[in-house]
Amino acid sequence: MAQRQQPVALTALMLLVCAGLPACGTTGDTSRFALPLEVPQTPQGIDAVRVASAAMDENAAYLNAVNVRPWGKFGPNDLSNIEDSLRDTLAPYATAPSRAAESRLDIHLVIRRYVVGVSNTGGAVLACVAWAATFAQGTLIFQEQFYAADTVYLIGTIGLLKDAVHKAIVRRIGTTALALASGPAAAEQRPTTLDNTSTSLEEATSRLPRALVSLGNPGLMAFPSTPMIPAVGNVVKIVGATSVSGVSRIQWEMANPSEKFDWGGYLQKVYSRP
Repeated sequence: MAQRQQPVALTALMLLVCAGLPACGTTGDTSRFALPLEVPQTPQGIDAVRVASAAMDENAAYLNAVNVRPWGKFGPNDLSNIEDSLRDTLAPYATAPSRAAESRLDIHLVIRRYVVGVSNTGGAVLACVAWAATFAQGTLIFQEQFYAADTVYLIGTIGLLKDAVHKAIVRRIGTTALALASGPAAAEQRPTTLDNTSTSLEEATSRLPRALVSLGNPGLMAFPSTPMIPAVGNVVKIVGATSVSGVSRIQWEMANPSEKFDWGGYLQKVYSRP
């Protein structure tokens, strides 16, 4: 009985290790989605809000892969999914036009930093996002910089982890945009605390691991079973599966831009386009 239980235990352990983010072939691709939002009591029509631009800073994306395939780095497709998801999230709240075009709110978002840490036992993401609301002519009326973060261990994929962070980004921007579009009273009463987001880097990183660990020694995991003493081979394989193959401290501080975002220069470029 003991000899049969050990392979079962080994199989269970290997499934857990394989469930690590990149180990089973996940590449970090994200998806497009639409979220339900808390709507102000007197919305004036989400058609008055337009997602006008989305961009990412130069060298915004960082990836720390701990002895796994270098999958999951933030890229243009991820940015497009965030932009489309914000647009799709706001669309269901549309009503008949209620504002003149010159009073329309334009939404602009910029991914300033996007840090991914991944191993075969877990992963974490921290994004720094700047966004602003302007009138249609480009007059700035609201701006904010915040951090969105999430973590997963053992069971999950890097793509789903990034999607969770993107949902936090879209929820924060979309909820605030709805409030701004509904007048000063709603804007004053808008929620400022939303899941997995914070305007404080220290608060955002307090829930993230300082280091990630990968497990598995391929040589020991492939150790052949001994016909005379099969338990020896199983023990060696278990040791191989639980051996630390890599440890890396994640520099979450790199998610903090050294300078404030230049909304004046950015908006001038956006509204000077033909």
